[in-house]
Amino acid sequence: MRKSVQLFLLHAAFVLALLSTLSSGSREVYARAFHFVGNFSLASVGEGRSVRFQWANPAERKDSADTRMLGREHGHIDYRWRVIYSSHRRMFWPSVTLAALILATPMTLRRRFIVLPLGLLLFNAFFLLEVYGLSMALFGAVVPGGDTSWDARHVLPVAEALFNSPITNFSAVFFLWAWLAQPARGIDLAAMNLLIRRLTGSPAPDPAPPGPPPADPEA
Repeated sequence: MRKSVQLFLLHAAFVLALLSTLSSGSREVYARAFHFVGNFSLASVGEGRSVRFQWANPAERKDSADTRMLGREHGHIDYRWRVIYSSHRRMFWPSVTLAALILATPMTLRRRFIVLPLGLLLFNAFFLLEVYGLSMALFGAVVPGGDTSWDARHVLPVAEALFNSPITNFSAVFFLWAWLAQPARGIDLAAMNLLIRRLTGSPAPDPAPPGPPPADPEA
């Protein structure tokens, strides 16, 4: 049975509100799990460089940051750069949004058990790739004698803007939802398309031309 867009949005909002109740209790668990994966995945990023993740107590910071990310280079005692941010805000809210969209989309239970963990896994891998890209831009900007094929000092502002903007992660969420959940199969999008046309003032599509009249069997 297909679900209307209104009902889908209502279900997604309910699930999102339900999952958001876990936000306060999951902050440290979520951040420390990310630190563990990050320390393992980015222990070596080439040329004697490594990225280390440490806990930053959000209760002691005005920006509620929970992650201290340090760029280190072999042969240097001090870190080459340091970035502090909230991994919980950048990962938890997009993750629960993706979960709410998938849970509200009509599909078989078996398919849901596959799509939900796969979507969360892919999103977290995407975020780790974001972190890797930011790390490479930071290394290239502050370490002399790096790759001369591109100027990291110009790339760094772009990498920082993409990393700090919520649009990047939520765009990935909607892409993964559309790709994995295939909402057009179970959600009636005709009403939403009509509403969008009315709001934007776009003309309705022309109806299909009538087919040829049936042939006269006596002719």
